[in-house]
Amino acid sequence: MLDIVTDRTDRSERDCDLDCKLLEESGLLDVTSYCASARLNRGAQAARHYLLDGWRAGLEPSRGFDGSFLYTY
Repeated sequence: MLDIVTDRTDRSERDCDLDCKLLEESGLLDVTSYCASARLNRGAQAARHYLLDGWRAGLEPSRGFDGSFLYTY
């Protein structure tokens, strides 16, 4: 058997932290707008929420971003 993990649900915290940093620095995440639409408390980790849960719920990282074209990937 191959010992290759194909399911990304067991991502390391380091991987998740790096992805969050990349999203935050990309300019694609409007924290205020995203937190309002996701009904997150002030100070919530918006990038982490979007990457782990928000995209599955159909939330976008900002009002000007339409990520539906990415769903097939």
